[in-house]
Amino acid sequence: MQNPCAPKIPLVPNTHYTLRTDDISRALVCATAVYEKDATHFFAQSQRGIQFEKVHMSLDLTDPPQRFMVAYSRDAIFIAFRGTETFADMSCDLEIDVLARFQGRFHRGFFKRSKVFYVGQSPQLLMFELLRSDPQRRVILCGHSMGGAVSHMVLLRFLLENNMFNVLPVSH
Repeated sequence: MQNPCAPKIPLVPNTHYTLRTDDISRALVCATAVYEKDATHFFAQSQRGIQFEKVHMSLDLTDPPQRFMVAYSRDAIFIAFRGTETFADMSCDLEIDVLARFQGRFHRGFFKRSKVFYVGQSPQLLMFELLRSDPQRRVILCGHSMGGAVSHMVLLRFLLENNMFNVLPVSH
């Protein structure tokens, strides 16, 4: 259960953007649960007392499959991406040649995997829907190993493709 009195870690100095210590615990549990066949059962059996209102697992319909899950808590939506588990995942890890996009350079394998999050939708639609579904909930992306890299790519692509790179103010 989320603790409203949990200590907060500032993400950007001199702003209200913070991360609660229980956010880290919930992200770690989500990054583990995304490897399970039944994440709902995993949460029910968990001794950590972490609960979510609802959990959705992706269908492994893409090639290569990149599993992710969306877990809704009272104050946040957690999107967790699975890391390296299969031979296809290892091949992705080894696609280390550079891909030039957005005036930057990206790991080709991780960039390709970030596309999976948007399959069948415009790249912006799914993330915008999650953000609009409840403006009071924060969206927290997480993952372990390759899943962490893919979560970063999904966020970067969302910000860059929508010219939203200045979403978080930076203090000088």
